[in-house]
Amino acid sequence: MLKASASSIQDHKLTTSSGEQYEFSEIATPSPPLIQEAKFSDSERNALHGLLNVHQDFVYSFDEDLRLTFVNQALLSLWGLTKEDAVGKNFAELGYPQSLVELHEAQLKLAFLGKTIRGENEYNNPDGKYGYYEYIFAPIRKQDGSVNSVVGVTRDITHRKLLEEERERLLYAIAHDMRSPLGVIAAGSDLLELDNSKDVLQLIKGNARRAIRLLEDLLDSARIRAGESVLLRQQSIDLRTLCMETIEEFKILHGDRFAIDVPDTESPCLAHVDPHAIQRVLANLVSNAVKYGVQGAPITIALRKGDEQRYELSVRNVCDKPIPEKQLKEFFELFRRGAIEGKAHASRGWGIGLPTSARLVKEHGGELEARSDENAGTTFTAIIPAKTERSP
Repeated sequence: MLKASASSIQDHKLTTSSGEQYEFSEIATPSPPLIQEAKFSDSERNALHGLLNVHQDFVYSFDEDLRLTFVNQALLSLWGLTKEDAVGKNFAELGYPQSLVELHEAQLKLAFLGKTIRGENEYNNPDGKYGYYEYIFAPIRKQDGSVNSVVGVTRDITHRKLLEEERERLLYAIAHDMRSPLGVIAAGSDLLELDNSKDVLQLIKGNARRAIRLLEDLLDSARIRAGESVLLRQQSIDLRTLCMETIEEFKILHGDRFAIDVPDTESPCLAHVDPHAIQRVLANLVSNAVKYGVQGAPITIALRKGDEQRYELSVRNVCDKPIPEKQLKEFFELFRRGAIEGKAHASRGWGIGLPTSARLVKEHGGELEARSDENAGTTFTAIIPAKTERSP
């Protein structure tokens, strides 16, 4: 069943025999039509076919029986066919799903009535490769104005679609994650009007800082994707003090489940770093430990001086089962948000916290490592040079 709305660009909806629904558009074309049949010599036709065969978009044409008369090499490669296997075939004979056969046949019939058709749809090639494609079917007219063939051009927009879907998921995750700290801030503000409580004030401050870190991670992830360096404001700080202060904030939010293992000396653990950046790294690692570790189990934060030139800052949580090494590596890929097996209760993150943390450590000339085993649990370790040299 084909339905159309009346407008200069008509939107069509087609329901196939299996009940699947598709949408596509009919584009108004000027009169006389722009695309007309042309007379080519054999050498000109061969040159044109050669040009179309090296084009990365899919180019093809149909006769009035809706059978292919030309297919360029890009489309033949997608199908895994030769020219002889494809030319003369229709969509059904090429093995297309019945719903797409009905869709494209309806579109081609409109094109042979002189309509220019534009649409988008998913397609899995015979090897199972998924893709999302936009296409246009345009009539080719003879000198008398009648249509004797239809040319089609299809472009692979899979990457663009995946980015659009990721953006939508990211916006949802932002709204979800920002709602929690802002809700605590709002509720705490109401309590302060009744009782000037120091605990409530600390809760508000902690959640405000959490909201700020979420936004900073998002901004830095945009810089990373653009190939830009993350801005560092370095100064000499005591990493031990930074660890203690950061964990105090998490104690307010998550209770006294944090074990702190730092050097018990009077000498400070001095490093020339960006204190805000390193605090964000530690906060991200602790947040992940809270989210994905065994609920209520201890989380250990340790600071070690590896040698005179570097420190090792680690966060370890108890896990139900070790995380596979392949998945640990994927955690450092931007927007990779794979769920950890057995952690259905934990909300999925944005896929930017760990990649951003790894980049912040790298900008300090260090490295963020991960390991997971059944006995020791899951540990993320930031190796931080005492004196930072920016990575190229």
